[in-house]
Amino acid sequence: KAVRSSWAATSICPLSPIVPLKDISVAAERGQLETSVANLQGYGGTGGHIGTAWGWYTISPRWNWAWPVESRPRPYGPNAIKAVVIMTDGSFNYAFRNGGEGLFPPQSEDRFRNGTSPYQALQLCSNMRGQDVEVYTVGFQSPPQSAAFLEECAGSLGNYYDADNSGQLISAFKTIANKLTSIRLTQ
Repeated sequence: KAVRSSWAATSICPLSPIVPLKDISVAAERGQLETSVANLQGYGGTGGHIGTAWGWYTISPRWNWAWPVESRPRPYGPNAIKAVVIMTDGSFNYAFRNGGEGLFPPQSEDRFRNGTSPYQALQLCSNMRGQDVEVYTVGFQSPPQSAAFLEECAGSLGNYYDADNSGQLISAFKTIANKLTSIRLTQ
């Protein structure tokens, strides 16, 4: 007879549909995206590695088969800027592999053991940066212990931002948008 812990009983995947990338300059498409975001509900934990992975899936041409033709990501290369923005409270406390539902911020040094959400997220961030993906992290009302983890995920380009209120959050996203939209000359 299988026995489920109370943690396992409450660890469900939300039923929110994935909304393909849209042209948000079209009011109807922007409205669909805004409605989808407004209907999201929290479930009390953060499987940050899963969100990090899905951020990569949405821009990686390796996953083109999963997206409608009009939403498929461009290939890696000099003609495409690839970026992932991860906004989180920094408490990556749900995991799915090796029983690694270790809590973060850490209570011990085994927080990065294989299988934990922080460990898997850091591996994903490193792999994305290895594909020349710019990784940005925004810690929103996150505990001070999460800053080093989020900075490591973002890499050494100063792509980590800390926000404690909506004004700081808006400022962080404006700064990221300006970095991504600045003109770049290449040879």
